[in-house]
Amino acid sequence: MNAFVSKLLCLKIVLFFSVALGASEKSHEEISLFETLETLLSEGITSCVHEGGRAPYLLSGRDGTPYFIIKPKEERHLKAPQIEAFCYRLAVLSGLEHLTPETHLAHIPLPEFSLPYTENRKERLCSVQRYLGGTITLRSLLRKLFAEGLEIEPYIDREDFAAAILFTWLTFDTDAHASNFLVYPKYTEPLVYGIRKIDNGLSFPEKNEGVDNFLMHLPNALKEISESVRETIEGLPLEQIMTEMDLFSLTTSKKAFEQRVSVLRNLISRKGITYYEIGLRLLLLERPDGIELALSPSCPEKSPLPPAL
Repeated sequence: MNAFVSKLLCLKIVLFFSVALGASEKSHEEISLFETLETLLSEGITSCVHEGGRAPYLLSGRDGTPYFIIKPKEERHLKAPQIEAFCYRLAVLSGLEHLTPETHLAHIPLPEFSLPYTENRKERLCSVQRYLGGTITLRSLLRKLFAEGLEIEPYIDREDFAAAILFTWLTFDTDAHASNFLVYPKYTEPLVYGIRKIDNGLSFPEKNEGVDNFLMHLPNALKEISESVRETIEGLPLEQIMTEMDLFSLTTSKKAFEQRVSVLRNLISRKGITYYEIGLRLLLLERPDGIELALSPSCPEKSPLPPAL
């Protein structure tokens, strides 16, 4: 990449970030991220995460150390980069920034980029997410625990579980399966795994339907919700979140988000309510009478669920 293109890239990165959040909010860490990204795009190694030469791409240093996951805009999911970046921003605004990797937007030129509807276009809007090392998927951990005949609940950190399931309620991720949660050894005596959430690009649907929250099926979900979950939901800065949803081109998803938060704020006031019950009630929002069913005093387990559920 020549010097002119490199400078142009840096300008585009900083400009996009400044428009989205305001230049005054950029921290030294965030500036460092973009400087590192620019250097790696000039000197690093780009490889496909999956076989077949398709996105996402892993951006590594010359020594092979992975730094970033780059996901370009695609015809099937045009808003995926914006959603991915906004999910990180939502985590920051909600006090859950530890839960998902730092993610931002950038216009990036890579030789691998090509779109069927834009001939010879080599620059695309992308989400850029820090690579999380030292982790395995939740799916891999569960297989290990099952194989060894061990219980699941003691090995999952309570605080991280609560934060992760809450985060998925807020984003209404339609792809939150077991491989889109990463775990790592948070404590060693006894061994307890922390949780991180990745691949958030299929979140924030325009209607509250299609949510896929694998965590609600773990035994940990049968516990009463924590006070920290209640406090986080009550303290959500809704006005700021709504404003930034507009900046990330998610205006059409605002109504569904407001509906979820309203329902959540009602449900958390109920004594003894569990993560699992809240998950079931949120599933009911895709019904025509979803809000009424979600807030019904009767247990949703006894309510008729649509076939898709």
